[in-house]
Amino acid sequence: MAHFMYFAGYAYNIKVTSKSPIPFINETRAYIDANFAGLGVEIMQSVTANDSSFSSEDMSSNALGAYFGAYVFDSKSRLTLAEQVVKFLEQFGITDPEKADDWDQLPQNP
Repeated sequence: MAHFMYFAGYAYNIKVTSKSPIPFINETRAYIDANFAGLGVEIMQSVTANDSSFSSEDMSSNALGAYFGAYVFDSKSRLTLAEQVVKFLEQFGITDPEKADDWDQLPQNP
């Protein structure tokens, strides 16, 4: 979830600071830039021998966060950030982590 939220914020910041009068241009730039930044993070982690680099959930979490920040999050919504995230993730059939196919392969938190 940390990757998702980081890249959601990263993309949203780019979207709101971009100068194009066409919102789709700003959103698309934000999404693309955030995904390239996510790839950069994974590459740097692999260079520093970080065991989590390019793990199965990293790239998808980065991309979904970027998408959420670029296209979905609405700072003027009556919904809280948490409510918007849950509503967004429900589209993908979110479930309890223990029900994931690879639950037994995920690293345990210290």
